Amino acid sequence: MLSATTKVLVSMAKYIGALKTSGLDNIMALELLNEPWVFADMSLIRDWYVVTIKAIRAVSDVPLVISDAFRHTEWDWLLTDFPFTNVYLDTHIYHAFNADDIASSTPICDHNKMIVAQNIACGYGSMLRFKTCISLPTMVGEWSLAVDDCIDVIRGAESSVQFKDFGQCKNLKERLNDPWWIQAYQTFALKNMAMAERELGWFFWTWKTGSGADKDPSTPYWSYMQAVKSKIIPAPLGDFDQQILESCYTFESTEPYVC
Repeated sequence: MLSATTKVLVSMAKYIGALKTSGLDNIMALELLNEPWVFADMSLIRDWYVVTIKAIRAVSDVPLVISDAFRHTEWDWLLTDFPFTNVYLDTHIYHAFNADDIASSTPICDHNKMIVAQNIACGYGSMLRFKTCISLPTMVGEWSLAVDDCIDVIRGAESSVQFKDFGQCKNLKERLNDPWWIQAYQTFALKNMAMAERELGWFFWTWKTGSGADKDPSTPYWSYMQAVKSKIIPAPLGDFDQQILESCYTFESTEPYVC
């Protein structure tokens, strides 16, 4: 017996097919779950994926995306003999939620933290290559420019890292018109994009924030619209393709590399 969630996804796949038949083909893929609980039994998640994909494939060939649930090496054996095609893996990369990412309380610590975040952003490219090689072609379905967990609308429970006050939010307003920080965020953006462009690409989280959030100094780091307005992310991106690619890597060839 199919779960209610699976039935809803089958209905969504049918609807996407109907839209495509009518000439609307701007839906790229259907993701089955967003961020399954990281401490769940991944074999149960995998089994549900298999059942749900089979049900969807009975009615649609829409590209499907499965979340890695912030887990990595397990997807090697979890997807052994995986019988499906046109299925892709989604991973989410943030620099704003772990205590060792965000803890800072002085301007010099803030600077150092950003430099480390830039280096880590490039390093995640190796993780993406690993995931693509052992499991499925991988995309970064969410990333942001934040290196501080400070914006009110995304803060979690006091008992978690979201939100712990290490003093990391004290100096945010000073960054807004500071040439060093503007350039640092521009570089950080390019490095994140370069890392993801080596695989299936990326989606920024999120396009825009809610009413009133534009008054928060963290908004340009969470809103793509505001990041463009603040000159952090270039627009249009097409004019910066080579700059994006070269921000982390130097290539001998433009040919895609293999596992």
